[in-house]
Amino acid sequence: MQAARELVEAAETELELRARLWPFQDRYDQAVAAGDVDGFAGLCGGKHGR
Repeated sequence: MQAARELVEAAETELELRARLWPFQDRYDQAVAAGDVDGFAGLCGGKHGR
């Protein structure tokens, strides 16, 4: 029973992370498709700058 619970928790965590990281993956995919080097090296609108 413990192993099944751990598998469910791992799957839930994976789904949550995918949902949180989807916007970043989408931007990455668009930059790669367009060959946009500035998209990788440019300034981020967030608090971290680059």
